[in-house]
Amino acid sequence: WGAGSGEGGMSREIVTDPPGSGSSEWMEEDKAARSQSGRRSKSGSRESEGSARGTRPGESLARGMSSNVLNASNAHIQGLNFQAIQEIGNDFWQIRADFKILGGMVNLKTHMGIARLTKGPRQGRFVLLSAVKLTPGMKQDIDMLTNRGELIDAVIGTHPFHTLAFRDLYQHYPKAKYYGTPRHLRAFPDIPWAGETLASKELWAPDIDMKIPAGSEYDDPKPPHSNHLSNVIVFHAPSRSIFVDDTLLCLESPNLVLRLLGFKAGKLFFHPSIKGPGLFHTPEAPQDFKRFVYQLIQDWQFDNICCAHTGNVLGDGREKLAELIRSSEKMLDKLSER
Repeated sequence: WGAGSGEGGMSREIVTDPPGSGSSEWMEEDKAARSQSGRRSKSGSRESEGSARGTRPGESLARGMSSNVLNASNAHIQGLNFQAIQEIGNDFWQIRADFKILGGMVNLKTHMGIARLTKGPRQGRFVLLSAVKLTPGMKQDIDMLTNRGELIDAVIGTHPFHTLAFRDLYQHYPKAKYYGTPRHLRAFPDIPWAGETLASKELWAPDIDMKIPAGSEYDDPKPPHSNHLSNVIVFHAPSRSIFVDDTLLCLESPNLVLRLLGFKAGKLFFHPSIKGPGLFHTPEAPQDFKRFVYQLIQDWQFDNICCAHTGNVLGDGREKLAELIRSSEKMLDKLSER
């Protein structure tokens, strides 16, 4: 169902203990942030930010010009009627596509994210997260949203094994800059990659942040057919949304086969390979992964989790992820002991 790595940078992001163990008070800080998250007003405009801050000479004019550009773009977007794109939150959209396995018996679906940047030098431009094979309706929607691709700043590969549609997408949008995981860069040398995804994340700050799960392999996961636990997890701050491929699953309507495997509709799961090759077979890896998830919940103020397979958690994603990691602690402790 296509890995995070134990690379050195991740250890600095890990807390030593789950915040607020045994209570929900560690999530109370989120309530104030929700009301200030820049949701659309009745007129369709964003609430202004930082109006009371001091400005340097010329900064007010530049900020006003950028605001005018963004407001014009807002008005354009509000008038669009999409066929295939689903709006998840402010400036964030998702496309669902088919991904069938077991001879077509099971459609796990897959996805692509579209994020608009609202701050910095790339304000008003779009970032495509992962890639899917585009139908004519999908292509038409993306073209309407991005001025026929002229406003696409980057196409970003987020999972080492979600690769099949990148050549197709490059044929549609060759002017965009392409970024990928190390495996993307090795597998498709014919695509003129601009850089590695995680190493380039500052290009899209502060709207976008990225992390890879600690305790598992990101560069070259093995075995390739099953080690799909983690990927680059993307946080889009304006929409309070997380985009994730395989680390987390939320099946909308699992068929009989998946229900027999223990999957329930609408419930959040870790990828099944977490119990197999997904985590390094060391005592430390499961604990690193556990602390990583708790730290992610602390660091990012999110409501929505957009999963590749096959559904989303909308509105209470942060709470659902907290429930999942708490209920998984015993399992991870047992993996440490094996």
